[in-house]
Amino acid sequence: MDDSTSNETHNPADKEDLELKKLEDDLALIETAMEKIDQEDLEAYETIEAEIIET
Repeated sequence: MDDSTSNETHNPADKEDLELKKLEDDLALIETAMEKIDQEDLEAYETIEAEIIET
């Protein structure tokens, strides 16, 4: 069997892991932003919102 086939199997998993990590990071930012809104800390919310938009 060709090794390139084996490598193709691993690369999508690595890419999926990176995408999952990015989604988890985005979700953490969103949760933090929601907490700031609940605390009526709109300045902190706007800072987090800007970070979310940049990603």
